[in-house]
Amino acid sequence: MTIRQNDFTIGYIELKLPNDSLENKNHKKQFDKYKDSLENIIFTNLRNWQLFQWDGNSKSKKVKEIVFNLENPNLEKFKKFLNLFLSYRVKSSTSSVELAVNLAKRTKILSEIIESLLENENVQMTNLKENFRKSLLHEIGDKSFANLIAETFTYSLFIASIVHLQKGEKEKLSITTALDYIPKTIPILYDLYDLSKNLSRQFSNVKSSVELILKELNLADLGKIVASFEKSGDPILNFYEPFLQTYDPHTKKDRGVFYTPKAVVDFLVRETNTILKTELNLENGFLERNVKVLDPATGTGTFLSSLISLVQSEVDENFQMIGIEKDKFADEVHEHILKNFYGFEFMVAPYTVAHLKLWLQLKSHGLDLEENERFQIYLANTLDDPNREPLDKIFFEIAQESEKAKAIKNDKNIIAIIGNPPYSGTSQNPSKITNKTEKSYQFGKTKNLTWIGSQIENYKWNGDKKLDEKNPKWLQDDYVKFIRFAQYQIDSKEKGVISYIVPHGFLDNPTFRYMRKSLLDSFSKIFIVNLHGNSTKKETTPNGGKDENVFDIKQGVSLLFLVKTSSAKDTKIYYGDLWGLRKEKFQNLENGNLENICKTELFPKSDMFYFIPRDTTLETEYLEFWSLKDIFDVKNTGIISKRDKIVYQDSKEKLLNILNDFHKLDENIIRNKYNLTPDSRDWKVSFAKNAIAKFGIKEGFIIKGYYRPFDTKWTYYVEKSKGFMAYPTYDVMKHMLKENIALLVGRAGNVTGSDTWDIVFIADSIVDLNMFRRGGEVVFPLYKYSDDENSLFETKSPNFTNDFLEFRKKELSKWSDEEIFYYIYGLLFSPNYREKYREFLQTDFPRIDFSRNISKISKIGKELADLHLLKHKIFSTPKNWKLKKVGTDFELNLPKKAEIFLNGKIYFNSSTYLSGIADEVWNFHIGGYQVLYKWLADRNGKTLSTDDLLHYIKIVVSLQETVKLMKKL
Repeated sequence: MTIRQNDFTIGYIELKLPNDSLENKNHKKQFDKYKDSLENIIFTNLRNWQLFQWDGNSKSKKVKEIVFNLENPNLEKFKKFLNLFLSYRVKSSTSSVELAVNLAKRTKILSEIIESLLENENVQMTNLKENFRKSLLHEIGDKSFANLIAETFTYSLFIASIVHLQKGEKEKLSITTALDYIPKTIPILYDLYDLSKNLSRQFSNVKSSVELILKELNLADLGKIVASFEKSGDPILNFYEPFLQTYDPHTKKDRGVFYTPKAVVDFLVRETNTILKTELNLENGFLERNVKVLDPATGTGTFLSSLISLVQSEVDENFQMIGIEKDKFADEVHEHILKNFYGFEFMVAPYTVAHLKLWLQLKSHGLDLEENERFQIYLANTLDDPNREPLDKIFFEIAQESEKAKAIKNDKNIIAIIGNPPYSGTSQNPSKITNKTEKSYQFGKTKNLTWIGSQIENYKWNGDKKLDEKNPKWLQDDYVKFIRFAQYQIDSKEKGVISYIVPHGFLDNPTFRYMRKSLLDSFSKIFIVNLHGNSTKKETTPNGGKDENVFDIKQGVSLLFLVKTSSAKDTKIYYGDLWGLRKEKFQNLENGNLENICKTELFPKSDMFYFIPRDTTLETEYLEFWSLKDIFDVKNTGIISKRDKIVYQDSKEKLLNILNDFHKLDENIIRNKYNLTPDSRDWKVSFAKNAIAKFGIKEGFIIKGYYRPFDTKWTYYVEKSKGFMAYPTYDVMKHMLKENIALLVGRAGNVTGSDTWDIVFIADSIVDLNMFRRGGEVVFPLYKYSDDENSLFETKSPNFTNDFLEFRKKELSKWSDEEIFYYIYGLLFSPNYREKYREFLQTDFPRIDFSRNISKISKIGKELADLHLLKHKIFSTPKNWKLKKVGTDFELNLPKKAEIFLNGKIYFNSSTYLSGIADEVWNFHIGGYQVLYKWLADRNGKTLSTDDLLHYIKIVVSLQETVKLMKKL
């Protein structure tokens, strides 16, 4: 219910039935939504009255609550309550951030209304969504689309209000008049705004939500806000970022949307300009009229804005002395920038902001767009097939934008591609699409490669040699696809340059080795500035200092310049590091250039083609050894549960309770009882229920598995994928259900952040994926069991490849299966081996040297295995453990990490500790985890049972003995 006085909205009242409690959980979601979006609202069931109003920071606060007794009413109290409601006046926004936050809150309501229209199959909205799906966002759902349209509508009104202000109009902006002020330079907004305007005529709730947005804009001090844009030169930091953070914070993460710092952008633009001049022989760089440049992920136009500034700066430098710099810059704008500087963006809001940003930039120089001019920024999907069929013209301007973008992709004169592509492992641009098929009256599904999917296949081959990766998923990251798109573009040109800022993982990760080879084949020179800042890897500067990212993200990044010239034959690669604090990196970028940063020339060789400096003196020797993946036949990653808190339990009883609940209870009851996050593609409550119903709650399916080093948990294990677990990796784990042991090894040592390589352990049961700090360990069973149902007896055989069996026959015939296994295990714990080959252990599976003392190392390896499985004979003689427990309170109430271990004592709380522990034991790491700390931290707040305490003491003993044995290797 909306309360108005004339045309002015005072506030809102949400009325519930008299018997409904306002504290009802079913109402909470609705109330929270309304409180967040409406500044003055009453919730009532006619007895209880609650008044919520925004404070000066646009935060909703409960300002008054009364009980109105109909039998004995206190009218004076009720009158004061209503006066408080009726006297509230909306605070006008006076800053861009304040306006952005308030508009975002209003826009949420419009988004939900549009989503309901889609659910009710409104024809106009459904058709529009389908056109977006075909041309831009192939996987878009109703909620995401509703968010997109509502956001676009708000930006349309925002831009219209700025134009309205600058034209000096006196009447307030309205739904009807706003269309007159939307710049003709952004034609797509006309289609979308006109549709929304028509919907507001048909649906009163659409109209009300639009009026909320208009009211916010009409009340705002737009003059002051626009002045702040012009002063800072960047409406992104001032408006777009706070809007997106309030409106849809997940979008930044899901689509890899990050604001690129000015120092980084300017460096990329400036150095690309230098490359055009020095490497491509274009004397005037970006000012050459035949230079066409594309930002394929233009976002809010940051790179194009920097390009315009560079052009203006060079014009000033060359023509200021003779006083024609302004005329010359105007000429560059109209005859070059507006014709040859292109951008693609597939999200409407940043696309709109980019147009606004560049328009304001021109206005600051006293320039404006002519009637038939526009910025060459198009709403388009960069990674779509450049040769696809034209789209249906359901919404003309959307189709037109897409067709113009297609023409640009096929323009042979684009020789510079620059930008910051999105970083997202869950790509918005799938490499495969699922098509329904019909054959012989049967329906099915087939998966076909998309255009970009077919292009990524190039990164899986080196000549006729295919990439040997079981799951090369990292090649599906959006940034990889944008590199491939740009490479495809420049491959067809005589010369060109690509300048990107991208994650630095591709520089040395084995999955990208043929991608690196492909880039070596395509380009004449490659410049790499590694900006580091990888907090996941716990990167520090070479002297151990703090290393910060230039973005607020975990993965480190790098600047990549790929240069193609017509003359060069052998590819030259130049590399440089920038370490330290963020501000130090910015200073180095502002004051430096590629020549003085990239001083190290690289000479990639072997099959890895690393794009980082490496000590290769031992490479020939090391590559002669046997890789683990070539020794063991059956191998796979650990179990992928997708719902650890359901799948793994500390006790068998807890697990059985969960299984029974999933078997008997309704899905919604299960979700609420266990506070489950929304279903995902790979794990759903229904999947778990179906698996339990199919296989039953049987003793044989309830087993203990390895969850973390020295940490086992109960789980329900059946072979079905997308069942109780997302992926049980049954092909390897079925062998671990029998008598067996398995080597657990991580692929790349650099991912855990440990100073030394430590991603190895052992298991004698099934294993979770995240045994190590960043997961992804591969399980190598010693034995494999036959699947032959016709065989009377189950047989087992060593899990070795045929090639290794041949080698073993010739070189290792005197050693048993177990001795070979334990030799490998012992070698991987050898400090000498880890240090000598640390360079190679950082990026790929270990390689095993069988020329060492197999007898000695195998015996030590067997002892280590028994210690880590807690089966060593030492565990039968507690009197020899040399540990002492003090205190009787075993509730874990851990102090700060630095205070848990002091003077050889591990403190469980202030009064109880375990003494006799050496520093090297407390600090011992396996798989990136500090073992003794990790086990306690995972149980903080719980009370240890006697069995728990004994288990922990055994871990201490195991590590004490491990340290001793490692000194013998």
